[in-house]
Amino acid sequence: MLIHILGIALLAVTLTSALPAKFLAEKPSDLVACSVEDTKFNECLIKNLQTIFINWKDGIPGSDIVGPIDPFSIKFDIWTKVLNNELFSKFLGNGTDFKDIVVKGMSQATITEASYDPTKYEAKVVFKIPKLIFHVDYKLTISGGVNNLQISTKGSSSLELGDLLLEYKVTLKPRVTPEDTFFDVLQLEGGIKKEIDAKDDLHDSDLNDYVYDAYWREWFKGFKIFFEPTAESLLLERVKKVLSYIPATYIIQNIH
Repeated sequence: MLIHILGIALLAVTLTSALPAKFLAEKPSDLVACSVEDTKFNECLIKNLQTIFINWKDGIPGSDIVGPIDPFSIKFDIWTKVLNNELFSKFLGNGTDFKDIVVKGMSQATITEASYDPTKYEAKVVFKIPKLIFHVDYKLTISGGVNNLQISTKGSSSLELGDLLLEYKVTLKPRVTPEDTFFDVLQLEGGIKKEIDAKDDLHDSDLNDYVYDAYWREWFKGFKIFFEPTAESLLLERVKKVLSYIPATYIIQNIH
């Protein structure tokens, strides 16, 4: 009987240890809970956010709740959902096969401004990214024009966005649990604060024709228009996951 009980207890411990942690139970040494009464609160908040969202470029240490930020992939289904397929239909037709878009450069971002209003539970963040590179492999068929010309090609392309300055406002709501207090993200809005420089590069294509080049460059012009909602959607998803895992009290003291 005793052996049976010990066996059950051991199994319970094993299963418990195998379950993923629901939250970050111990505050990392590189996070400092900031006091809103402190005159250097904004500086403290910048350091915490820089650590969590940029310096931890491979995700939260010891957790797989979010993946790496550099490089990271934009799933094609997310991309087309944001674009609502309108741009693809206009410029590329229906014969397009894209791989997920790979983005590099986020780990070089710097948070330049951050503030928090405890009366409204609103945070504002500004960050600068020296360079973002978007890379995609494609297989493309273009139809139409004179004699219903059909052109097929495959290759890869990249778009480089330089000197990005992004600003976001995040509306939060404290959620008290038996374990700790967390922030639920109610809304995230914002986008490009400063105009960007863009440069695109076509390569590895088996089509040496100005027609394709014109189509692709037009698509890149549209790409910039849809950059903001895409970035906002991905950032919102990441911030929600991170703040549901890291207690708010690790970032800001005395949250009511």
